[in-house]
Amino acid sequence: IAALRRRGLQPGAFANYAIAIGPSKVDKTVSIEEFMNIIYDYNKKILDPVAERYFFVQDPVKVKIEAEAQTAKLPLHPEKDLGTRILKTSTEFYLQKQDLEDVKKAKEGQVFRLMHLFNFTKEKGKLKFYSRDHRPELKAKLFHWLPTDEKQLSKVVVKMPSGEEIKGWAEKSTEKLKQNQVIQFERFGFVCKQGKNEFWFGHN
Repeated sequence: IAALRRRGLQPGAFANYAIAIGPSKVDKTVSIEEFMNIIYDYNKKILDPVAERYFFVQDPVKVKIEAEAQTAKLPLHPEKDLGTRILKTSTEFYLQKQDLEDVKKAKEGQVFRLMHLFNFTKEKGKLKFYSRDHRPELKAKLFHWLPTDEKQLSKVVVKMPSGEEIKGWAEKSTEKLKQNQVIQFERFGFVCKQGKNEFWFGHN
């Protein structure tokens, strides 16, 4: 139970599951995997409306995008007004290694988007600013990102249920989060803070 709490699983998720299945005279056996997937679903419904969002880049690779420097205000939640966090950008960014591989394999002229920032395109082997606003018709693949200025970053480790430890960069502001606070690393999953630079993975 303590381990589940450290992963950010809420008591309400288990309570809602118990209410949903209700009392029964017939025993029903489910696998632990099936049970946990149901719990994750209930937990997500509890966390989605309240969990703040931040960026975490595992396997970070530095990439240059020809664009103007700016002060980016990123929402802490996609729907509710929970405030913003600020990141100052230059022409260099950290992208996840796998995301950069997707860019390298892409055709010339394909458009991509840095979340909450701008669209960029691939031209003659270079990455260049394309437009600012999110436009669904572009069908731009979405990437999370971080600036390369280490003063704005924090080296963190995410402990997975399997025992694996995933390391990478996160936003500096994650250091000020409360112990046991559950947030969402965008495009990664829900995590629970368990130390200044340590998080325990909950689920997607």
